[in-house]
Parts: sequence; C-alpha cells; structure tokens
Amino acid sequence: MLIPYAVDQEGNLYNAKEAGKEKQYYCPSCGEKVVLRKGKVRTAHFAHKANAKCSEETVIHKTAKLLIQQVIQSWKKENKKAPVIIVKCPICYNPSEVRIVEQIRIEDALLEYRLPEGYIADVALIANNKIKMVIEIKVTHSVEQEKQERINIPFVELDGYEVINNPFVWKPLKYKLPFFVCDNCKDAYKKFLRKAKTIAQKTRVKIPTEYYLYGITTCWKCKREILVFTWAGHTSLDKRAPKKKPIPSTIQYRYSKTAKQKYWANVCPYCGAIQGDWFLYDEPDNPFIDCNLVDDSSFNYKKNMLRIAAHAKEMGML
Repeated sequence: MLIPYAVDQEGNLYNAKEAGKEKQYYCPSCGEKVVLRKGKVRTAHFAHKANAKCSEETVIHKTAKLLIQQVIQSWKKENKKAPVIIVKCPICYNPSEVRIVEQIRIEDALLEYRLPEGYIADVALIANNKIKMVIEIKVTHSVEQEKQERINIPFVELDGYEVINNPFVWKPLKYKLPFFVCDNCKDAYKKFLRKAKTIAQKTRVKIPTEYYLYGITTCWKCKREILVFTWAGHTSLDKRAPKKKPIPSTIQYRYSKTAKQKYWANVCPYCGAIQGDWFLYDEPDNPFIDCNLVDDSSFNYKKNMLRIAAHAKEMGML
C-alpha cells in the first residue's frame, strides 16, 4: 500500500515527495513506523512494514483530515493561501470559487469533534469557540442521510483522494452552505440597479424595494426602454389586484383587445401601450424567465432580483 503522507515525531505532516530520509516517519492512521521510498522509477511514497494491519481507506481518511487541518492552520498562522470551494452559483448555475472560510471567519480546524447533535465531525471549523462549519471526508462511505439532515450548520462532504491531490481546492460531493453569489452575478446586479435607476428617473416610476419584482424591457410600440413589474402569486392575465400598496403607476387594470378581457397589466409610461403578459412571461427572452412566483414561503425577493439581473446581462441589456 502506497502512503502519500506521513507524520514525524512532532506530528507534522509530510508529503513523500518533499520528505527527507534523515527523519523517522509514522503512519497518520495507525501510528506505526513507515519507510520513505524515494527513487527514480516509482512515485515517492511511504510504506508500512509487511505485517501492518492498516488499510488504505483508513490512511486516506485520516490523511485527508490532517491536510484540511494543516491548510486552515497554515492560512491562519502563516498567512498562506486559503482554500476555496467550487460550487455552482445558485443564480447563474456556473461553477464558482467561494472563499467560504474567509467569509465565515474561521479561526481553527479540529479533528473528530463531537457535535451538539451527537455526531462526530471529521473536521470542525471553529471561530469564537463556536462550530461554524463541518467537513466530512468520503473514501468509500458517504455521509449518512440522517446525519446530513440533522447537522444544523454549514457542511461539505469531500472526496478523500481529491483532498490529498489538492487540499486547497474543495469540490463537494454534498454540501449545505450559506447563500452566496458569484462575482459575475454580483457585477450584473450592480449594473442592473444602476440602469433601472436611470430608467426610473426618466419615466418617473418609483422603484419598489419589496414585493414587486422589476425587470427591464423595450416597449413593443414606441421602442423605448421601460421597467416592468411582477409579484409573488401573479399569474398571466391576472384579475386579482396586487396586495401591496402603493401599486406601481405602470401596473393598471386595463382592457386588452388582444386578450379580449380586463386584467392587471404593465403599460408603457411613454405611450401607454399594454405590454402583453405573453411577452413578459412566456417568450424565451422574457425579463422574468427565471423567477419563482409561487406565493408561499419559498418566494425569495433578493434571489429573484438577482436572477432577473443575471438574465438581463445574458440578454445584452446591461
């Protein structure tokens, strides 16, 4: 069995490629002496004696935990680089680097830490004597579903072999993390807000800060850029008045010749033309395409506005 890392008498972790033969090294899992084998043919590694009972699974599992701890401690104490987590942005769904340990201000990493729920965490990331995040290492067995559901703090499950390959880049197999937005979506949101403010000033339409979501579109009739609105629970050709007052001035109960009925519609502040619900909700490039308008506890105003901004950037409107 090839052992990629071993510890010295002081408990310092060494990569076989960087270790010198002048020291004695020990298995990070069972603590038995190991031999450094470093030649021109085979990859540098440590090896047990023939009668060792340690398994590859336990070695990889313990080594990965030690590497996570070492990376966190070297970042905090020696000002070395912090690890990043690669996860999909919840807005644009593109892979993004999240510097989570910096965001939640981690101070230390403790191994095999007992959680309040009674479970033992492979690695617990600590700040102000409180557990801020849990890291579980998978070699052959994934974290149990019950454990995953009962852990009430952020956690990630990492592949042990991937950690050993690169302990600075974490690619979770499973995760539960605080809400984050990638840099591209943050930039899109800032640009969207600036442009929306400019349009609002030109049209004298007040921008809401809650309940009413707003997007940017071009009036089909006069071809000017305008703001359009929607809200939680809104449906196409909706006859129900919005619940929140004041209602934006360009949301009006109007008769549509196309729909042959009255409904609460967006109208152009310049020419007064109704902006049809089909265009606003059903066309492939509609401004509210990624919005979740379900009128219940799942409605999230900020997430919806971020999605509207990201879509506007994708459509070349910002």
